[in-house]
Amino acid sequence: MATILSGREYDSTDTSYEAFVVTKTIVENIIDYAENSKPYVTTNPKLDITDSQFLTGDGVSNPTYLLSAFRHIIDDQKSGSLKAYTSCPVQLGLDANDDKLKKLRSEISTSNAEFRSYLSAHTSEHIKNFPLLVAEDTDRDNLTKLINHYLDTLTNTNIDFADTSNSNVFTVGLYKYQYSESTHEFGLINETACLKKTSVNTTQGTNYYFYMDASDVDTKDIPQFTLMDVQFKDPSDPAKVAYHLYVPVYVKKVLRYNFNAHIKSGTDYYWSAYDQVGERRTQGLFENLGNPVTAALEWEYTRSKTEWIDAINGGDSLLTNYYKSLMLKSHIGSEWPTDTTIVLVDANNNDKMYYLDTLPTVTGTATTFSFYDFTDSSGKHFKPVDLNDLMTVTVRQDDMGTLTSEGANAGNATLKIGSTYYRPLTASELEASNPAFDTSKRYKVDSVDIGPERYYLSIFTKANDGNNVYHYEMYSPESFDDSHGMTGWRANKINDNYNTILHLYTGKLYENDLDLNVESLKSGDQKMSKDNYYLKIRMTANVRLTDTAKDPTNNINGNMSSFTRYSGIYQTFLMMYDKKETAGGSSVLGIDREAGNPLVERWSYYKGGTVASGQLGNVDLSVDSGATAITGTEKKITDQYVELRNNQNLIGLLADNSNGNAVTIQTYFEMAYSESELGYQFPKKGNDESDIGSLVIGYSKIASTKEGAAYSATSKKADDNKRYYTADDTTAKLTYNVVESPENDPVGPFSSLGINAAEIDSDPAESSVDTVAVYDVSKLKTVGDYITLTFSLSKRSNYNTKLQIAEYLTGVTIYGKDGADEGTDDDVIFPRPDTSVIPAADLSTSNDSYTYSVTVNKNLLQTNSDGRYVIPIKFNVKTGNSLFKNEADGGLQYSNYKVTVSAVMCSAVDGTGSLNVSNDDDHIIYTNARVLTSVIE
Repeated sequence: MATILSGREYDSTDTSYEAFVVTKTIVENIIDYAENSKPYVTTNPKLDITDSQFLTGDGVSNPTYLLSAFRHIIDDQKSGSLKAYTSCPVQLGLDANDDKLKKLRSEISTSNAEFRSYLSAHTSEHIKNFPLLVAEDTDRDNLTKLINHYLDTLTNTNIDFADTSNSNVFTVGLYKYQYSESTHEFGLINETACLKKTSVNTTQGTNYYFYMDASDVDTKDIPQFTLMDVQFKDPSDPAKVAYHLYVPVYVKKVLRYNFNAHIKSGTDYYWSAYDQVGERRTQGLFENLGNPVTAALEWEYTRSKTEWIDAINGGDSLLTNYYKSLMLKSHIGSEWPTDTTIVLVDANNNDKMYYLDTLPTVTGTATTFSFYDFTDSSGKHFKPVDLNDLMTVTVRQDDMGTLTSEGANAGNATLKIGSTYYRPLTASELEASNPAFDTSKRYKVDSVDIGPERYYLSIFTKANDGNNVYHYEMYSPESFDDSHGMTGWRANKINDNYNTILHLYTGKLYENDLDLNVESLKSGDQKMSKDNYYLKIRMTANVRLTDTAKDPTNNINGNMSSFTRYSGIYQTFLMMYDKKETAGGSSVLGIDREAGNPLVERWSYYKGGTVASGQLGNVDLSVDSGATAITGTEKKITDQYVELRNNQNLIGLLADNSNGNAVTIQTYFEMAYSESELGYQFPKKGNDESDIGSLVIGYSKIASTKEGAAYSATSKKADDNKRYYTADDTTAKLTYNVVESPENDPVGPFSSLGINAAEIDSDPAESSVDTVAVYDVSKLKTVGDYITLTFSLSKRSNYNTKLQIAEYLTGVTIYGKDGADEGTDDDVIFPRPDTSVIPAADLSTSNDSYTYSVTVNKNLLQTNSDGRYVIPIKFNVKTGNSLFKNEADGGLQYSNYKVTVSAVMCSAVDGTGSLNVSNDDDHIIYTNARVLTSVIE
């Protein structure tokens, strides 16, 4: 008979073994039951599990995995030095499947770890640290494979240990042991062990399984475990046991989760912005300092709906959660960039923001970065929302239900639906013999839907002149502990291969130079005109990794090579004008949108390689020069800038050592204007006004996203040295004033702008105001046949927001000149008179309650000289306490009010064909108040 020692068949010629004949034991093995009153044969090693109990065999060799027999067997099998091992694909050292080994390794735990809550509260207890094989997979196929992998590796066999048909060869006993606080020992409990066996008959034969029931686990207040006793029979007498392999198994209910994440440049706090969440398990982001980055973090609980229903009905609490954390590691140095700020946004709690007073420690060894360290604006520590808040749960009345409603009492509740709490029934309430409990108050969970738990983690840095680079690694811990006093904690664990590792590379990674070349259509002529109406602009940038990034010690370019498929580095060109309209005056930066859409894109190219210092202006890229034409470009024009976005991912070129980790991008475009639009963008300049005009400014910007490049802090600026201008005055002028009252008016010449409700007898009341607008277009070289006037009203609290005119004013009337009935009052042009008075071809009006508008043939307006039109406007102001009171009471408000009138010339009675250079506006402000003058006196 061969004696099995240390998982290998005994070979008498192998001197590395020491064989012992077991004659007796000094301290009895923990196992002592009917079919095994005393061990027949056991082998080294031996491990104490309490002060007075021990177990033997390779299943309990050492609580430290690195020193365990299992680890040594794996190493021996992988080395191939021991010929006794057979090629059994289930033996993990021979299988060469690292994923299977990693899976099993993750399930090897210790009593210190699994009983930690009990041991922390009972420091005087006598439980030793011993290994535990964790069984927590409710899928019986997976659990059976895991246990067989472990046992086959320890015993150098290829046996299905769940199979009960080979009892002449082996049997597997499963026993429940629980710790006694009185004896300080683990004692056998006369109950079915939490790890169980079963068989299923199929058309192909019988399948055998180990399995666990999620409602019957070893996770209790008092430590307990399932002891597996694999009994190998004596081949000469199967009634005898030749060898026992003891494996302590800890069956526990574990909440499993996936960790999904996506890191990108920017501060987007909406989930659809992160399209790679859960797509890639390893991600890299390369971003210079000064550009914020945000990681979208998602913990996705993978318990099925049925499992959730069973768990809640079984008493699991949803009014709890885990304090989330990340594992954080630095691969370069052990510090954060100066002035780094980290912000946590809780997407599960209305995007509530939390802040860090002290940055987390970063070293070459992964450390825990707890979200608990974040505090809100009031100084309160972060606390996750309850799992209940991630779920939609429904219950129904059921005579056999295990829950009862507690109304608004949160006491022992484990579930909340709306404002109603539910708690598990007590043992006595569940008893059928308890008539005192009304079965109509029993409930059962009917359905469960759970969403993921989501956060955003933003890291803000400041650009500086330093050359440092940084590499941080972040990922989810394997499980979350019960720290910080969160009640209702339960075992949890990340699913294998469902962690996401985020690598952030930051610092001064890349830089660029920029050359800007600007010429007008008439080269050398800075005066813009109908014959010189566009600018030709060429921008050339050379983007490259910094020397620090290329340093082999930091290996940024090498890491870029690993992430070229999914990571990005993008460059974009911006162009704007520095517009100065008066000599020595201030500049306005941007694009004057009144000048239309002048951008005409021509071409863009890129080519890998460095450019000698000072030579960028001499670069002329083309297909003939070996450059690649860029397709799929985008152009964007705003009132701040013109963007020429090439959408070319440069990361592969920057990672390429053969081209010096550099690339040159060149674009050519034109800014073209019609004659009437030139005056908007290019100011009028006299002969002695040297600094008036619009100067072209260019930027080359770099970021890790094409959308974010325009806002990047990594930027190179270039200014043209010429200001472009126009020679003609192209402005109109509108002035708007109140009509003076008579000279002998005791309150002054502009009394109608001050309305005092206290001096008016009636309530409500109205006070009339006479005004006049003077529109001067005498300096315009081109004029239209019609003039459009608009009339609007706003209030002091927000002059930019128009009010509904009719709520504050009545009788708004705009006048033209006398018509055919000369000598009568001026003709009214608003509100519109009958077409028999003024035909439709000469007048159109509109009002949308916020703006009154009239377009009129200019010949129907009064003039006081050529090109100066006089337009009287009258209206009545509402006042009085019955209308004007506190807004909180639903009334209007005494305040200052602004009446704005604008004018523009156009070519048609419908207002089309407006001449932009003729647009102008002006306003008056009147006061509507209630002033008790007697009090003032």
